[in-house]
Amino acid sequence: MLTQTFAQLLAVETVYFTQLPEILTRLLVPPDPIVLHYMINPATAPPERPTAWEVEIKLEDLSLKHRMKSVTLDANQTTLKTLGDIDDKVCRARVLFT
Repeated sequence: MLTQTFAQLLAVETVYFTQLPEILTRLLVPPDPIVLHYMINPATAPPERPTAWEVEIKLEDLSLKHRMKSVTLDANQTTLKTLGDIDDKVCRARVLFT
């Protein structure tokens, strides 16, 4: 069962753990475009073949980081204890089945 705030935000009353990635993906926003400043010099001859580079750029999504931090900081002690108990049960069940 979700809190009233999360229920309004997600427009659902119940969320299963396996649905979280799909729901959270809908709420994520794409990063701002990267602007590359360059100048074309018409005095130089163009290259014989077009050239392309693949550049990996690592960006820190500050808005997502802030939202994730607020979710973890807003959790109350009862919720954290419940999550810890569930995690312990999952770990014990995993040990039994391995």
